[in-house]
Amino acid sequence: QTITNIPSIQCQTITNIPSSQCQTITNILSSQCQTITNILSSQCQTITNIPSIQCQTITNIPSSQCQTITNILSSQCQTITNILSSQCQTITNIPSIQCQTITNIPSSQCQTITNIPSSQCQTITNIPSSQCQTTSSYKIS
Repeated sequence: QTITNIPSIQCQTITNIPSSQCQTITNILSSQCQTITNILSSQCQTITNIPSIQCQTITNIPSSQCQTITNILSSQCQTITNILSSQCQTITNIPSIQCQTITNIPSSQCQTITNIPSSQCQTITNIPSSQCQTTSSYKIS
């Protein structure tokens, strides 16, 4: 109901109205709408009438979760480094450049640890002769 002829001095100054209610409550000066900050950007589509500039910048999100958490700029994804290359296929969305280069792996473990380039297998030298495989040498008569 529109109430007319009310002296302005009797009108209540309504402040701190959530901006999401501004369209519902009519005749509220935009300057009286509360600025809502720190809204997770993933909630921006759910909470209406929130300027995107008020959405909280979410940083350090593991890149493996970037597809799960929507509306996260790829630049906000945490750079995950030192991921064992054997885990690169398990952990998704890790650029291969972020995989840790594993060096000096004993060659005996190369078949156990998967996805290790053979060039990264340690060449074991200077093995005491007592540990060397006994190889027979035959004299040609």
